[in-house]
Amino acid sequence: MNARPVCTTPSVFSGTRFQPLASGQMTVLVALILAVLLACASLASDFGLFQNDRRKMQIAADSAAMAGEQEINAGNADEAVTAAKYDAALNGYTDGLSQITVTVNNPPINGPHSGDSNAVEVIVSRVEPTMLLKFVGIRTITISARAVAIEGNAPYCIMALNPTATNAISLFGAALLQTCAIVDDSNATKAFGIFGVALWHASSISIVGNYDFDLLPFVSPKPVTGIAPVKDPLARLQAPSVGGCDHTNYSLGLISIATISPGVYCGGISISGAAVLHLRPGTYIMRGGGLNVLGAAAIVGTGVTFYLTGDATYPYAGVNILGATINSLIAPTSGSMEGILFFQDRNISASTAAANPNTIVGAALAKYQGTFYFPTTRLNYTINASLAAYTAIVADTININLAAVGAVNNDYSSLADGSPLKAATLAE
Repeated sequence: MNARPVCTTPSVFSGTRFQPLASGQMTVLVALILAVLLACASLASDFGLFQNDRRKMQIAADSAAMAGEQEINAGNADEAVTAAKYDAALNGYTDGLSQITVTVNNPPINGPHSGDSNAVEVIVSRVEPTMLLKFVGIRTITISARAVAIEGNAPYCIMALNPTATNAISLFGAALLQTCAIVDDSNATKAFGIFGVALWHASSISIVGNYDFDLLPFVSPKPVTGIAPVKDPLARLQAPSVGGCDHTNYSLGLISIATISPGVYCGGISISGAAVLHLRPGTYIMRGGGLNVLGAAAIVGTGVTFYLTGDATYPYAGVNILGATINSLIAPTSGSMEGILFFQDRNISASTAAANPNTIVGAALAKYQGTFYFPTTRLNYTINASLAAYTAIVADTININLAAVGAVNNDYSSLADGSPLKAATLAE
């Protein structure tokens, strides 16, 4: 009688019986298992290294796409590719070196923004040697990162463009100002100043240089200093053509009421006394002389834009609005001048600009709804109320005076394209 074995070597399950493996089969199986384990360990090790590299690559792709888009927003679309590749190189990814490829597409050729000439797509890739995967036959692997930047609404509503001015943005008064984000492009050590006991609350305050606060200021939040300069968010805005004179030295005074139409106003528009001037919708070109509203005079217009320029015959002058309590000026809600209330000619020289600052007094019942764009001249703006749904300010330098609690609002719901101020925004 044969004795029943206590156990057999279990290996392959066949039907309801375990069949023993031969020693050679066991050796092959162990070798296969070790090979799989080695491959898994190699993959995990290399994958961790590649993930770290890809994170850096994604940062470079994001930054490069933003750099290219900023050039488009600044009206330099031909420089978008160069700017994007230069930015990628600053982040360690130079096209053509060390098996790195930086591809810049304007417009993008992939994704939901493909074909959009205002968008920039950047793909950064590199062929990477493997560490452990080479022992299982995989010697290189290509990793890549992609980003797309588009034109979006700028997050700020107040911006000073002067790159070196002391107190490029300054606040005077003894009241509270509430506003959205602020950008100060000046690199001066005292680029941003608050004087008196003014209170300033903004969603953010960003300064290329530093700030100087006097007496008892209260600022929220604390400004962020040392930022990279921000390009003019209205650089792509096209100036209207200036033709011959439709009116010369237009003025209205005493107790008068009049209604006028868009056109070229050589020598500007001046109203004084107790006059009331109504404006039909459209663009009013101030060819010299500027816009002057003095005394108890009032000016009213919806869907209007003022373009301020000048020449040798009709010298440039800015905006000078003082005193009246019922002024109401509202920018267009669509069209080429959507959201633009005041637009100063960018070609006005520094000397002319210095002699012609702009002064706008927002008295208690005044309403100025639109963008104040004075790229080479100073704006002195007195805020007494917050009747406007939005007010965007971009000027060479900005001085804000507070006579009471005021606000610079940013409700752009009336505009077809949102904020008139545009900035590069990551979309993919």
